[in-house]
Amino acid sequence: MANNKGNILLLILLTSVFIFGFSTSTIAQVYQKGNINIGFEGGVQFTNVSDAYTINIPTSGVGYSLGPFVEYHVSPAFKLRFALNYDNRKFGISEPPYRVNDSSGNFEYSYFQFNRDYNVNYLTIPLSVFYVKGNEKFKIYIQFSFYYSLYLNAHQKGTNDLYIDPLDYPFVTDSTITVGHNIKAFDEPVEGLFSSSDFGINFYLGGIIKLSPRFGLTIAPGFTVGMANVYEDPGRRSKWSRIFKINAGIVYTLKKK
Repeated sequence: MANNKGNILLLILLTSVFIFGFSTSTIAQVYQKGNINIGFEGGVQFTNVSDAYTINIPTSGVGYSLGPFVEYHVSPAFKLRFALNYDNRKFGISEPPYRVNDSSGNFEYSYFQFNRDYNVNYLTIPLSVFYVKGNEKFKIYIQFSFYYSLYLNAHQKGTNDLYIDPLDYPFVTDSTITVGHNIKAFDEPVEGLFSSSDFGINFYLGGIIKLSPRFGLTIAPGFTVGMANVYEDPGRRSKWSRIFKINAGIVYTLKKK
């Protein structure tokens, strides 16, 4: 997993260099009608899933997203953005105890319960439209995006707890199982659980503070609505939900009309 993260971060870095080089040459030659900006944005995101398969509601996790972008102003009030983000999302599942039995139905008081914390990584490509209003020092904007995410990898951490009641233990045939709590802890990659892609929409309300005619700082809270199934199994209906994000970044104007 560490190697995959390193490769993706390297890809984002190379993409940043590519965007800078491409924007200063080809884009600047083709688009002569408006400003062209490049920048880098990142932030924290509070993520969760809706899951009809679980008894308890999944718990939220704190992830992050970061990556470069390039913008083109189609008019003083509207601009378009293409970005490439490393997108980390997290959530947890903790189910209540449920009764277990042996093959002959002899158990009366034994139970099983588990919890999972998932760490899921995507390469996300958002395409955005901005409506911008303000002056040379400060601008506010509304951002609407459609995104497509490619699944990279996932990691799970948690425990399985099989409790065997003393009255049920005489019926246990597995010598590795003892009376009381049989807890197995794990911290491992996940294979084949999550869907290969995700897509949805983003909405932000943000501001731009101009530090100079070419440099600016951005901050934007917003939310995401996922539309694709989270899991590979189509029978397990689940979507990314309740994703609240706070992004901040730096923007540089390459070409000023």
